[in-house]
Amino acid sequence: MKNITEFSFTLPEDLLDALGINEDSMFETYFEDGRVRIRLLDEEDCQEEAENEDVVDDEDLNIPEKCVLCPNFCWHCRKCTIYI
Repeated sequence: MKNITEFSFTLPEDLLDALGINEDSMFETYFEDGRVRIRLLDEEDCQEEAENEDVVDDEDLNIPEKCVLCPNFCWHCRKCTIYI
């Protein structure tokens, strides 16, 4: 049985405006010290991420095609987050 975990929460419009968050905003999420941490990425972070995605190595070729676009696949650890 698959354990699929997904959660969301609504932020107040004033906070979204103050932080400059919109549908195009990108985030980094990770788990540390018993907390799920979410960090808003700035343009420099996004540029670095885009540059890193352009790099193709032998490991990238071994990733199943169904995982490439899956939101549950972690490119950092190259594992499905459903099974971690």
